[in-house]
Amino acid sequence: IELEAGQDIIVYAAGPEEYLTWEGYKTPEETKIGCSYAKLCQSVQPGNRLLFADGSVVIEVVEILDEKNLKGKVINSKKLGERKNGNLPGVKVELDVLQEKDIEDIKEFACVNKMDYVAVSFVQTGEDVKMVRKILDENGGENIQIISKIENEEGMRNFDDILKYTDGVMVARGDLGMEIPSEKVALAQKMMITKCNIAGKFCICATQMLESMCTNPLPTRAEMTDVANAVFDGADATMLSGETANGANPAVAVATMAAISANAELAHTSQAAISFIRDHTQRPFTTLESAAASAAGGALDCDAELIVVVTGAGAASRAMSKYRPSCPVLVVTADEAVGRQTGAIFAQFPMVVDDLSPGKFAWDKESPAIVKAKEMGLYSGNGSNIVVLAGPGGGDADKCPLVSFLE
Repeated sequence: IELEAGQDIIVYAAGPEEYLTWEGYKTPEETKIGCSYAKLCQSVQPGNRLLFADGSVVIEVVEILDEKNLKGKVINSKKLGERKNGNLPGVKVELDVLQEKDIEDIKEFACVNKMDYVAVSFVQTGEDVKMVRKILDENGGENIQIISKIENEEGMRNFDDILKYTDGVMVARGDLGMEIPSEKVALAQKMMITKCNIAGKFCICATQMLESMCTNPLPTRAEMTDVANAVFDGADATMLSGETANGANPAVAVATMAAISANAELAHTSQAAISFIRDHTQRPFTTLESAAASAAGGALDCDAELIVVVTGAGAASRAMSKYRPSCPVLVVTADEAVGRQTGAIFAQFPMVVDDLSPGKFAWDKESPAIVKAKEMGLYSGNGSNIVVLAGPGGGDADKCPLVSFLE
């Protein structure tokens, strides 16, 4: 439907079921479009703005006609197609974080196939995360981690509560930039990443990072700087979306992002990061927290080339990465899921073994973990120091962590 700036328009709150069959129209008498959000007319008021198709169509609410229809004024001229996304800036959306189809997908696909992560869109409260966790735990997905996508003002307002229950966070800047003033997005990004760092939760920065590479072989200089700044902010991972989903140069986009991130990490200052995170972490520390902070500081003080962490469930390796160590972290684990999940966490590289009970993985510089680190290019073998975080006898560090040094 071709919309023209200044024209009147009726927006019909069709709801998720009727939305599938209901069709909008434009006649000489009126223009009417549908929306899948059933409580639209109860949530907005005159003066609010509706954004569709990534904000390319803006409609200002003029009048609530009844419980299903509102009258609006089109702000800009634009052609609007079917099934475009919508945003309601400054409005609390009365929707469950998971719809029936989402719950079915979690039960029948994510849990059945033992996925590593479930990324949940438009998380607004800690209760949203707890609801997802309950569904996962009741259906065999106890080891599946939750990534909460923060995409609106309500999620920002309740971020501290969300952070208590989630495993990781995605700074989803696309929808977030529609929901809050665009000039606030950079501040929101820095705030969320910093709080994730202090909490020891991994954080992914996403959306439009190399957007021009959807069509071009090279990114703009501004995009390069954007990726680097996410690394400087403390993000564990940066993410591509349209660039790889339907872009013309997906492999080149990945290689470009990897190169930018690797070079940005050259500016990483471990001393400042360790001090900042340690100073802002709530006391008293757990023994694992204390051991990880000491290991990170020790690695910096003795200019270690490698840190080896032996962990069963990944708790020790996550605590280690929280302190942003100055060298790579080789994660020795018997859990394949923990090994795969190292890919989203700062500085980690996996070594998956059959059993942690022998406990001799990093006993000396001829031990299996050190040999593996050499093969992976993480350790040169020229006599540099190594820090080891392991349990008694060199086993699992999650319950009883010990820090040792190999010279």
